[in-house]
Amino acid sequence: MINSLFKQTALFVFVAGLAAAYPGADTLDLNGNANFVGTFTISGAPHSNEPTVSGYGGGFAGTIVNNATNQSYLAELFCVDFSNDVSLPSTNSVNVTPIAAGTQFTDDTRFGDVTSWRPVQDYLPGGLTLSTSVENIINDATALQRYEMAAYLVSNYRFFSQASPSSDSYYSDATNRGIQSAIWAILDPTSDLYLPPSSRSDSGNLILWLTNAADWLSQDANTAAGEQLLSQFRIVSDAQIAGSANPTQVGIQEFLTVDPVPEPRFYAVLAVALAGVLWAARRKRKGAQATV
Repeated sequence: MINSLFKQTALFVFVAGLAAAYPGADTLDLNGNANFVGTFTISGAPHSNEPTVSGYGGGFAGTIVNNATNQSYLAELFCVDFSNDVSLPSTNSVNVTPIAAGTQFTDDTRFGDVTSWRPVQDYLPGGLTLSTSVENIINDATALQRYEMAAYLVSNYRFFSQASPSSDSYYSDATNRGIQSAIWAILDPTSDLYLPPSSRSDSGNLILWLTNAADWLSQDANTAAGEQLLSQFRIVSDAQIAGSANPTQVGIQEFLTVDPVPEPRFYAVLAVALAGVLWAARRKRKGAQATV
């Protein structure tokens, strides 16, 4: 009886694991409409060989395909990397990494092993200042803590957790622009070739969101609510980053995403598996009753 129950429980846990599994080292197909935030101009100076470029931040709709199982996941992806870009539509090979995934976090993400960061005050447009405590919290933050602050900031976008737009949406309000600018200011390693946007018109409510991110890291990141928030997020990085000598300048830009929604066929497979578990349990129970 105990052995039979163990087998059934193990099978159920296995099926549940399949349901919760998230794809890694997969294919990213950016094929949907986007929630564009502002228009940002990024300077290549002082590197004379790097041109000045303009583009959008924000959220991008796409599909992540698990190459091992061919299972597709719908995803909303949020830009956290200003020194690399991506074309829409496009298909790319990516690693998908949980925040704080140990060696995988270090090796497979763009900034996971970065230890040298630009002082956050150097990012600020002229005339703007942060409190000393906020500067210290951000400047002393590890790579992991910087991703955690970026995840918190993403969760504050006006369009976060909404369905993907039916057509491209453009957000130029101070809240969304401030969030995007704050993410880029926090994830700004000294090795990046480009300088992040620094004009006052690009910054939105930058000071507010940098302050909010620092306060959240120091007060809420390690609470149950903070850990629950972070557990939803994954880092989507170009697969070429792994093993690269200079991962901050390889391939497409990096994104944050939350646990994606599997396509309907995934649920069909799960339903069949669960039905098998229930059928086996019922058959075993009937056999036990007949024996009695």
